Amino acid sequence: MALTTKEKKLWVDALKSGNYKQTKGTLHNLDDGGFCCLGFGALVLGVASKEYMGVYEPEPDDEGEIPEIEEGPKGVYDWWRKKLLSDTANLLTDMNDRGDTFAEIADWIEEKL
Repeated sequence: MALTTKEKKLWVDALKSGNYKQTKGTLHNLDDGGFCCLGFGALVLGVASKEYMGVYEPEPDDEGEIPEIEEGPKGVYDWWRKKLLSDTANLLTDMNDRGDTFAEIADWIEEKL
């Protein structure tokens, strides 16, 4: 399962549009509305909604302990790892989280994928 030419174009054009806020460390930040490049791609390609990808705080367990906050569901990350292969998905996540802009990431996607 690879990224189609149509999917790539939709994602790249959206990343270059400048219409969306970028965030780090999560697919979609419900507080500030920002996306990482993979979260934004999942939204553009219709894989997941904003709410599905957002950070959530789990309920306390029976002992009253609150588990660690989980960022973005594993299913979206797994989808990208199958679509792009794990190394590429991880590289794009690293690019996003180190501060590469959406436009820079889009250029990389156009050139390398």
